[in-house]
Amino acid sequence: MNKTPGRLFLATFSSNIHRLQTLVDEAYAAGRVVCLLGRSLERNLAVARERRRFKLPDDILIAPADLHHYKPEQVVVACTGSQGEPQSGLMRILRGEVKGLKMGPKDRLVLSSRAIPGNEV
Repeated sequence: MNKTPGRLFLATFSSNIHRLQTLVDEAYAAGRVVCLLGRSLERNLAVARERRRFKLPDDILIAPADLHHYKPEQVVVACTGSQGEPQSGLMRILRGEVKGLKMGPKDRLVLSSRAIPGNEV
């Protein structure tokens, strides 16, 4: 994360709460805010927070509409789509459907998952 000069995009399974907790913890330590993209991601984290399985520092989550208030090096975008699902957060970003969010040359994309057999392509 510290070696990424722009935004860090992390695509992962929305059900992997431990991985998302690690991401939030690392973003907080690096002084970055986190933007969540993907309905299942938001839904799963809400359930995890209700059940006290996910700890969230104050003011670390931001809405996509607030991204323009931050420099790229201050942002982590956690999204769904690590398997190339067409309606996922990652695919919406790549198609330019998320207002104010376009990947730049200094940004980094991490696919934080293993391919499910049949999804390799």
